[in-house]
Amino acid sequence: MKKIAFLFLLFTVCNNKATFSQKIEKVDSLGLPGDNLNLYAVLDLFQKSKTFEEFEKQLNLEDSKINNLDLNNDDKTDYIKVIDHQTGESHAVVLQVLVSEKETQDVAVIEIEKDKSGKVLVQIVGNEVLYGKDYIVEPTENDPTAKVTDPNKKSDTSVTSDGKTVIINNTTNNYNTTTSQNNSPDTYVVVNQWPIIHYVYTPAYVVYVSPWHWYYYPSWWSAWSPWYWHSYYWHHHNYYRHHYNHYHRTNYYRAPNAHNYYGPRRSVSARVQQNRTAKVYQRTYTSKSRTGDGKIVPEKTNPAYRDKPKDVKVNPAVKPKDDRLTGEDIKNQPSVKPNNTRPASKGDKRDNGNKPASKPRDNAKPIQKQTPKASQRQNPKPSNKPAQSAPNTNKGRGGR
Repeated sequence: MKKIAFLFLLFTVCNNKATFSQKIEKVDSLGLPGDNLNLYAVLDLFQKSKTFEEFEKQLNLEDSKINNLDLNNDDKTDYIKVIDHQTGESHAVVLQVLVSEKETQDVAVIEIEKDKSGKVLVQIVGNEVLYGKDYIVEPTENDPTAKVTDPNKKSDTSVTSDGKTVIINNTTNNYNTTTSQNNSPDTYVVVNQWPIIHYVYTPAYVVYVSPWHWYYYPSWWSAWSPWYWHSYYWHHHNYYRHHYNHYHRTNYYRAPNAHNYYGPRRSVSARVQQNRTAKVYQRTYTSKSRTGDGKIVPEKTNPAYRDKPKDVKVNPAVKPKDDRLTGEDIKNQPSVKPNNTRPASKGDKRDNGNKPASKPRDNAKPIQKQTPKASQRQNPKPSNKPAQSAPNTNKGRGGR
């Protein structure tokens, strides 16, 4: 009897795990470029960060395995900039990619808003081109860092403020990735205790704008080949139980001031829209193998590499003319008549063009010397006979 009960319990647990995995797979596979940047992981990283500089660095580190975007289709991951747009007590923190020197594409925006009572809420909204319409992720009541104690109540399960029910803490385990029992316009989670929220609302805070731009990136960053989506997905699968317990999808925009302020400042790249229409980003789904590092091989997926002209095939029966061959290969070389010219010697490489070569080439015709003048001719060999003096023509003319 105990054995039957044990097998039934094991079957129930396995069935629940399979159901949970199916729910996650349905939600996460959008078939859009946004599949390569998990906003649940981004919001979780945002909650753990202390400053925007730290958040931006961790977001772009390869070891974090959060950023897998390649929007300009060059088989290298894109650097994600962080830019804060502030209006009053509201912030629209934009995650932006440089597609080219002149084009940028907003990936998502983290909207932060403080109500009249000082309570802060946060949401992350994916760009419609990358995630589809109304892709909104927010913290759930299961986040332990969202606790706020109300001194007027013995329990900290909820607080009423300005007619809105504010969920502070709830111990129920809800793994539904699309809706929550408290997912309504009048319900939100207070995040005042997040370290980065303290940073944003300190009096000394200066609005953060990432200083990096095209071909000018931090020294600690270098692009890497993106992973196939299935490898990227299975890496995050280990964290899904945490992510989907602390964050969930919603259909409501809870930060109207930040959302409306960001709207006119939204940046969309025409190149990204064309790539999406042409289904360029679909090639990241072509491999389900999780062997090796799971990174994309450009030659197998990218037409820019795949359609390059192949090298000319060489007939193996014909030996190449190579003076480095030895043995039988040298004997089998076809006889070639020597050419009248040969490459310049090493001395010619040092010639700067102003001076002639110091020595003529071996097979070049020697330069003919000019016939010397008579005055410059060499004297004949001297004779052994003594030189005879010329006859004296003045002999007998008063020379006595």
